[in-house]
Amino acid sequence: MAWDTPDTQFLKQEQIGDVVSLGNIDGLAQSIKRQFAMNDLKYAQQCLRAREYANKHFSSKALAALRFAFWQSASATQS
Repeated sequence: MAWDTPDTQFLKQEQIGDVVSLGNIDGLAQSIKRQFAMNDLKYAQQCLRAREYANKHFSSKALAALRFAFWQSASATQS
């Protein structure tokens, strides 16, 4: 769970977490309760989705590809 900001929307979109309004402590408490009340199957499915998302977007291979693309775009603008 995280505060609801543009960079945390992927949690909800990918069904790997929850977002609550910034500063909404009651909402945060409810989100935590929902997480702990999740049955084992739903929790395992959420964990699997989170691992797949992390592997796709944050693996060393994915980050290297992003860095390479950045270098290419930076060198193209300097030419």
